[in-house]
Amino acid sequence: MVLRALLLYKAGDVGGAAARLREISPSADDPFIATVHRLVQGISWMWLGDTGRAGELLVEAARRAEADGNRLAYIYAEGYRALLAVNRGDLALADSLVADAESAVGQTLSGSHFVAMFPALARARLGTERADWAGARHAAAVAVELGRRGAGRVELWPASLSAGTTRPSEVADSVIASSSGSETQPPAANDAPAP
Repeated sequence: MVLRALLLYKAGDVGGAAARLREISPSADDPFIATVHRLVQGISWMWLGDTGRAGELLVEAARRAEADGNRLAYIYAEGYRALLAVNRGDLALADSLVADAESAVGQTLSGSHFVAMFPALARARLGTERADWAGARHAAAVAVELGRRGAGRVELWPASLSAGTTRPSEVADSVIASSSGSETQPPAANDAPAP
């Protein structure tokens, strides 16, 4: 059931994923499933606008992932926590979380895995906050490239917008079309592998 919620999320149905996860009690029996449950809940709540709840779930997901040796989930959670910190204006915390996630990427040789997009996207947002336009654009381009390797549709849009590979009107058109059942997606999302 948790993995089905993940598939809903990857397909762009963030609300559906959050609703499905609310129906499932977090498993204590399987550490992997328990971590994924909290991770997908956390990222869903972030996109649904409940950043407080998202932050709590992402801290728990990162803690569980680290305890279980699930480095990919750890990178995913820490990258999202960094994005939340940038959005709150806590750039020092975001710097620390990005550095931690990038260190984990280097230690696990997961620099080609899509989860490495999240620290890269947070680095892009940090660059934007600091008016480091070249650094921001480079980090955003890296995030887009990594995201095309498995990120969800909702995750590709902010990376594509940050990199300038998608116009805001394309994202808005896509959101409107997807809410009416159309399969239209922004160009960057069209190139992404299916979830």
